[in-house]
Amino acid sequence: MPNQHQYQICQCQNQACRLRFPVPSGSPAITSCPFCSSPLTNLAEVFSNRKPESTDHTGSSLSISVALDNLRSAYNVGAIFRTADAVGIQHIHLYGITPTPDNPKVQKTSLSAEFAVPWTHHKNSLDHLATIKHEYQVWAIEGGQHALSIFDLPAPKTNHPILLVFGSEYAGIDPAILRLANQTIFIPMIGFKRSLNVASAFAIATYTLRFNLRTYPKNSKKG
Repeated sequence: MPNQHQYQICQCQNQACRLRFPVPSGSPAITSCPFCSSPLTNLAEVFSNRKPESTDHTGSSLSISVALDNLRSAYNVGAIFRTADAVGIQHIHLYGITPTPDNPKVQKTSLSAEFAVPWTHHKNSLDHLATIKHEYQVWAIEGGQHALSIFDLPAPKTNHPILLVFGSEYAGIDPAILRLANQTIFIPMIGFKRSLNVASAFAIATYTLRFNLRTYPKNSKKG
């Protein structure tokens, strides 16, 4: 995992600029402003990117895995790995042309999270999903007439593992995979674009399921 570095603030002395930005402590001295080339003041206070003191275990006990079907952007995949580690994803299935953590661009945004989250790659998503479907409740993150808002999901009556499927940034999810899904889920949107970056959608969906969705107690009775 990446080390926690210390930083200090530099500030431009030009009153019309006053650019303020962090630099790693101990790095070669920066003497001029990158915007206006005026001299900089190196402020003495040293600080670090503060992480939470302890892990919060108040989230649901649901086992959540993820399938990424033909994502294009290695940077999106890296960001997804970083969020997956934070939210406790069990496994990431990478399908088709989805870049793997062997790609330096994935590593750049994952910040070593690829070592914390198990993953596998399969060329044909449909073939692989057909073989593992019985292990999961398959929930596809996609729009459509029969999709249910992620904020209206009822608590599942079983602790059977969930497999969240995310599709291509442009094409969406393969229709054959949608037909395999037990549930199609959408993230409500208000704006003109009606779409999110897939890494942003991943963060919203996984954190909602982890911290807002609860399973029924094992001893609860139906009805």
